[in-house]
Amino acid sequence: MKFLSVLLVYAFMVHAAGAKEIDLDAPEIVFDKLEHDFGTMAQYNKVETEIGFRNAGTAPLIIEKVTATCGCTAVAPAQREVAPGGKSEIKVTFNSESFSGRQVKYIDVHTNDPKNKIVRLSIHANILVDLRASSLVLSFGDVSRGAKELTVRIFSPTGRKFAITDVKPSLEFIQTSVERVEDKGDETEYMMKVTANPPAGGGGFNGTIVVGTDMEGVPPLKLTVSGYSRTRTEVVPPRLFFGVVNLEEETTRSITLRANGWEGLKIEKVDAPDTLIAAATETAEGQEWNVDVTVKKDAPDGMLREKIVIHTNDEESKEIEVQVYVLVRREKAE
Repeated sequence: MKFLSVLLVYAFMVHAAGAKEIDLDAPEIVFDKLEHDFGTMAQYNKVETEIGFRNAGTAPLIIEKVTATCGCTAVAPAQREVAPGGKSEIKVTFNSESFSGRQVKYIDVHTNDPKNKIVRLSIHANILVDLRASSLVLSFGDVSRGAKELTVRIFSPTGRKFAITDVKPSLEFIQTSVERVEDKGDETEYMMKVTANPPAGGGGFNGTIVVGTDMEGVPPLKLTVSGYSRTRTEVVPPRLFFGVVNLEEETTRSITLRANGWEGLKIEKVDAPDTLIAAATETAEGQEWNVDVTVKKDAPDGMLREKIVIHTNDEESKEIEVQVYVLVRREKAE
């Protein structure tokens, strides 16, 4: 019995020693630092650094992959396998082109270290922008009833002196004028007025304004413009779809006409083909009308592609054409 107890104790000690040996036989990645600060830098610059590390373990360290967030790139070591006691480094590049203000980016290093499968490095920088606009997005909204004007301030947060050399709108109905603000002392600042005057009923529009300066190494500012222009009289829907119609019962759909920004809308008459009946009713005095369109019971079977013409007192839309689509299926008598 005493011999068996000694044997069990010995076996436990051997197992423990073996387990300890297995735990020690592993790589261990140790970085010189886990973060790097590039400090304050100008926009449109690219900077680099190297972050060193060593293998403090007793087995080869393998760098499986290196991933970085937007704006940062990181290159894995030239040798992905680092022997025990060996050293290497991760090369990091940061491009400030698309950023401004305080930035924090991350790099994840994936390894075979059982205790550090993923090591996260953080990269810091403060980006100074040489050229800015008070808004890069100009939304005009509804420009149906004439021109609308917006104002944009263009300046240098870093205090660089500059001159605006050209302004290029992509849409012909966008007009711009630029004036320098004279009471800014040593600072340079411009006020740019942007006017949108699209044609009536043109629908939605999207475009750009490119503002060039004499700042060396600084690309032009690019502003986006958007809005929409409706007709004086809006038609909803612009096309009328009945779908499948069974003429055992009358089927009616409605069209609505609305006055956009003016008073006194009137429907004078509605022309309809032989297969349809159209009747206009004023629903809001001088502002809104409904046109009820009904498929006649003697309409032929099959697909009908018809058109109604609405005559109004709107000088811009005297005759409004609405396409009508109907699929007629008549139930056969038993």
